[in-house]
Amino acid sequence: MLDHRDPKEASVYLAENGIVTKIGGQSYIVLKIGTISKQQQDAVPAMVTFDSYALDLSNFGPKLFDGPLKPRERATWDLLNYDVSDPYTRENLGHFRADLHDRFVSPLYALAMGMIAFAAMGTPRTTRQNRGMALAGATLAALLLRIAGFGVAAALARGPEAVPVAYALPLLGMLGAAAYAFRYALAPLFQSRRLVPAEAR
Repeated sequence: MLDHRDPKEASVYLAENGIVTKIGGQSYIVLKIGTISKQQQDAVPAMVTFDSYALDLSNFGPKLFDGPLKPRERATWDLLNYDVSDPYTRENLGHFRADLHDRFVSPLYALAMGMIAFAAMGTPRTTRQNRGMALAGATLAALLLRIAGFGVAAALARGPEAVPVAYALPLLGMLGAAAYAFRYALAPLFQSRRLVPAEAR
């Protein structure tokens, strides 16, 4: 990080890693294992090594870090235990709800996409059969499922009524793909039920 706020002095901060945190209500960036190089006009550069160093971010330019964190910038625990007395939280409850459920629903979409790909590619085929149509169908199904998911995410921000739909959509996608993948194995079960006479049931 280069600090050139003072035209007469330039400071360069190099560290292996760093984390932004709050200490006593103030925003800091805590650097781990690095060096600080200070260069003043007409002076020999000075270098200091450190194991841990905290920089007060309120001293750097505009107060970019003093505003409230957006829902996507917060930890999941913070979204589960948000403070309703905070004005920013009250004004953005829909976004807090949408982002929280999106974090839990996203892995389900990954499983649904995998199941759709399995349904398209898992069906036995001969070397003469082309999988182009299967791939196109799987791509279209995955695209429609994800577009529907974006629509549900927007509905989540408007009201809690969409919460069950948010979880049901990827689960239905998985069930539909599984039913298609194992349709030949399931077909005899339904056929046998149709062939049994009513008197024998």
